[in-house]
Amino acid sequence: MLVAVFIGITVIATEGQEVVVLSTRAQDGSTRQTRVWVADADGAAWIESANSERELYADIRRSPAVSLYRDGKSRLYLARSFADAEGNQRIRSLLREKYGWADRWLQQLVDTSKSIAVRLDPPPNFMAPRRQVRGPAPGAAPTSRGWSTTRQATRAAGAPGRPIDRPAS
Repeated sequence: MLVAVFIGITVIATEGQEVVVLSTRAQDGSTRQTRVWVADADGAAWIESANSERELYADIRRSPAVSLYRDGKSRLYLARSFADAEGNQRIRSLLREKYGWADRWLQQLVDTSKSIAVRLDPPPNFMAPRRQVRGPAPGAAPTSRGWSTTRQATRAAGAPGRPIDRPAS
């Protein structure tokens, strides 16, 4: 009976308040999804990696572009880690303030002395408009529905690999 109560309290502590899903790119290229606590400060979302050996932290160091599923929406972010004592104090303070007793309960079960703070910021130029072509691109082959393909219009404009919107027909 005592074990069931202990497990119940731990589940309520870990899942009873806001839990988000962070998607990172694993070493093999697959997407790794990790459930984490999140706190907001200084216009950014903050999460915690328990230590530098965690797969989550390795993923972020390898590829800082991440996705956070929160409030029913997935958003892109750039992750920046703070693996020093100040970063540890920052994330511990933020999580303690937001999660209260649940954070204190888990600190009895997990060593948080080496926790790493991870700040999530929206990527720069996230909403930057795409380059548009006005009129026919030099050497492009128009069709009845506009340019034959975006790739051909891109090449004709002299910018291989850069996306260009098709002109309206």
